[in-house]
Amino acid sequence: MHSAIEAAFFRDLVPNLEINVPRPYATAFAPDWSSGVVIYEDLNQRPVEFRKQTGSLSPTEMLDQLDMLAVLHATYWREPALRDIDWLTPGGVIHSNGVLKRFSDFWDYVSPMPRFRQVPNSLMDQERLLKANLALMAADMADPICVVHGDPHIGNMFFDPDGKPGLLDWATVMHGHWAWDVSYAMIINQSVEQRRLLEVQQLQHYLGRLSALGVDAPAMDRAWHDYARHSVYQFNFVLCPPELQPEELCTQSAERACAAIGDLDGLRRVELPTA
Repeated sequence: MHSAIEAAFFRDLVPNLEINVPRPYATAFAPDWSSGVVIYEDLNQRPVEFRKQTGSLSPTEMLDQLDMLAVLHATYWREPALRDIDWLTPGGVIHSNGVLKRFSDFWDYVSPMPRFRQVPNSLMDQERLLKANLALMAADMADPICVVHGDPHIGNMFFDPDGKPGLLDWATVMHGHWAWDVSYAMIINQSVEQRRLLEVQQLQHYLGRLSALGVDAPAMDRAWHDYARHSVYQFNFVLCPPELQPEELCTQSAERACAAIGDLDGLRRVELPTA
């Protein structure tokens, strides 16, 4: 059983996407849209490799993922018809389910856990972080740009025998900002050290791929600002309830998220007036 949104994604958008996803055979929906079904290929028959979410992408694998995200984003970049798809909403289920506020409410519950040892004093302001996350979501929803996966971590990826990456779990697909996916992938899917060393080249690579696909890609300075301010979303890994993810993963993600928010001055960038 899948979400209705994921089934609709495979029905409506996958036929036009040249990215690596499971090949769908059929979709169906509950009458009240509460759930959906997707029948797709058995990936074990390719076969593909699945990895633990606590892993890290190599520099080459990170570029491959950014290539894949660029194709996803470019296919429907500034496409007016997206606004006519009723199930593809700005902010998706992350907004409609109030995930940002719900995660913030877990602050006292998770703060005694090991993950919070990764949180510097500069990020110990619960109200400020929630306000920043909600402001970022509001800005993204006011000007959605493209189709966004929403949750592109390693656990939602698979790798073909030739190393080509693919993406699973499209339940959080939404009409949103390209930097949601790019910031998430670059911050959470590689070590802090690798990100610091390669993030400028990685973002330039993504923008170059967009341009090669015919998109009027944002200039590097604007793109860097958007990448940096979207780092604030990654703090939600710190607040993730332990019933959803193991502490090992939350601690690793907290280290990567908090380092990036500090390195990129993410909070201040969100709080600046919109350019």
